[in-house]
Amino acid sequence: MRAVPLIRAASSLTVVRFLASAGAPAASAWERAGLPRRALDEPEHLVPLRSLCRFVEDGARTQGIEDLGLRSGEQTAVEMLGTFGATVRGARTLADALHTSATAVASYSSTESFWVAVRGDRARFCQRFSDASVTSPHIDLFSVAVMINLLRLAGDDWTPSRIELQSRGPYTLRERGVVADAEIVAGRPVTSVEFPRALLHRRLAPAPATVAARPPTGLTEWQRSAPPRDFLRSFEVLLTGLIQADRADVHSAADAAGSTVRSLQRRLGECGWTWSDLLDDVRRRTALRMLDDPSARIIDVALAVGYSDPAHFTRAFRRWCGTSPAEHRSRRAAGQASAHA
Repeated sequence: MRAVPLIRAASSLTVVRFLASAGAPAASAWERAGLPRRALDEPEHLVPLRSLCRFVEDGARTQGIEDLGLRSGEQTAVEMLGTFGATVRGARTLADALHTSATAVASYSSTESFWVAVRGDRARFCQRFSDASVTSPHIDLFSVAVMINLLRLAGDDWTPSRIELQSRGPYTLRERGVVADAEIVAGRPVTSVEFPRALLHRRLAPAPATVAARPPTGLTEWQRSAPPRDFLRSFEVLLTGLIQADRADVHSAADAAGSTVRSLQRRLGECGWTWSDLLDDVRRRTALRMLDDPSARIIDVALAVGYSDPAHFTRAFRRWCGTSPAEHRSRRAAGQASAHA
């Protein structure tokens, strides 16, 4: 099995807000898709792209918003994409911004790539998901709208003449918005937006004051937290989210990983784990990490690792560490205090 495709939550928060503004129970739908609620408040949180696609597709279907991907993408400014967006927005020219997007995307998405193809007086801003199973009409059109928003930072005196999409549709574009008048071709190897080559040398419009005053911080740390590209570590990210969404069963995990239960269990075995042992270990590590934060209540830690009853969590923690969560926290605090004495 390949690594689980992961992406930063910032990529989808405009979709969540768009659905909520339409009266949809977006937060509960988010969790039903197996996505962790905490990611709604943490743009840099890694989420499984396949689960994210399901959330968007289900939201479009249940709310009858046939052009959800396009309309929510139109509302997604580049600077809304977390550290990735702030990094790209710091470029001086469009050529610099597109080059930055091509290099920074590895820290943003484990399956996505960007590049520019030039031919004559035309250029194409290209995007591709290496795992074709995560492509869908809504995700494709969301990507196109955000790509156009980036290109138009160099001027809005043009419209795309041709748009190519990886997915095969069907596309219902009642309000064509940023793709108006463009020739749309589906089922292509890459998603791309054609634009005048001359735009590449233009300077970008000034960033909003809130962005200009807040350049990307912690860039090295952000790069270190890039989505893992090996199977086991990427699956652990997926599993952590399922635990937080209270959907940590082997069938949900296999579905979110794009696998059968048998194939998943076989792959875990090749990595030296059984399903139940890995689930237990991820819960243990998550609990220990959260307990290091003195502001985290023990009841919240218990809920985050899948225990609605604190007593059950305490018993599990004693099995893991030989002590209660409160005792563990006290010992850690005492050890840190003596180390700084």
